[in-house]
Amino acid sequence: MPVDILLGLAWRSLPAFVAALGALWARFAGRLAAAGATLGALLRTWRQRRRSRAELAEMDDLALRDLGSSRAQALFEASKPFWRA
Repeated sequence: MPVDILLGLAWRSLPAFVAALGALWARFAGRLAAAGATLGALLRTWRQRRRSRAELAEMDDLALRDLGSSRAQALFEASKPFWRA
């Protein structure tokens, strides 16, 4: 709801103004919560990548062979920054 309509409601009817302001706040809070959830998921993904790559770098050749990977492949993957998939 545009601000000029809100101000017009404020002069005419305080309950209508409060209701409109509440609706605006609810919409904003919903969007803010969704953005926070998205950011949280991204941070969890980055942390998991960092941990997984650190573990991969520490594996011995036998464990890497069990995974079907070579030392070179493991080091290449481990050298990637956490934000790169």
